Amino acid sequence: MSLLAGAVRREAFAEVSRFRGEFYECLSARRDELFELTDALLCVDGPVVSPVDLTLVPEHRRGHGALYGALNHGRIDVDRLRSVLADMPLPRFDGGRLVLAVDVSPWLRSDTGILDVVRLGPEDDATAATAAQLRAGAERLIEAGQWTPGDPAITIVMDAGYDVTRLAWVLRDLPVELVGRIRSDRVMRLPKPRRMHGVNGRPPKHGPEFRFAKPETWPEPAIITTTDTVN
Repeated sequence: MSLLAGAVRREAFAEVSRFRGEFYECLSARRDELFELTDALLCVDGPVVSPVDLTLVPEHRRGHGALYGALNHGRIDVDRLRSVLADMPLPRFDGGRLVLAVDVSPWLRSDTGILDVVRLGPEDDATAATAAQLRAGAERLIEAGQWTPGDPAITIVMDAGYDVTRLAWVLRDLPVELVGRIRSDRVMRLPKPRRMHGVNGRPPKHGPEFRFAKPETWPEPAIITTTDTVN
């Protein structure tokens, strides 16, 4: 057991060391200070009230002037960093399935690495931006060999703040499966009814409303699934 545990620790240490080296190469300006600043941010106890407080962390060996210089003039090759993150070992579910969580999902992330971060502006279309982010992320994972033909589709989970139906359509050419909650006040349309013989006038484009908040508008279920659970 000790040999196995030691081997696991050495492998993990080697992987972390590799990532630190790759991350350092992603820093294109003021890299030494940005690298120490990242270490300090990860090692500080408690929340950071002011950036200058990071200069008091032992992992930060430079003065506060270097910190502000890095924040003002430092640069990070974001595209390269995204590729590095996509190439890191990722936790998998049974069968080797990759499962990704979009940010506002309540999915637990204690063993999940961050692959990408995008800040939305007030004029941005959240669904369009999310679709572009998910497409780019999935393509990076495929390029890194994290998914190959024959593997289970990449599962992406998200909360009710996302238009899962639209995203599923936009990303239909990728090997992904989207799972998300739908808002309780959502309104959909049922399929349009069949054209009855002898009925005049323009045929309807849609069927009746299907309001989640009004059970009287719900159609009869097409499939009913029952699962027995044991406490």
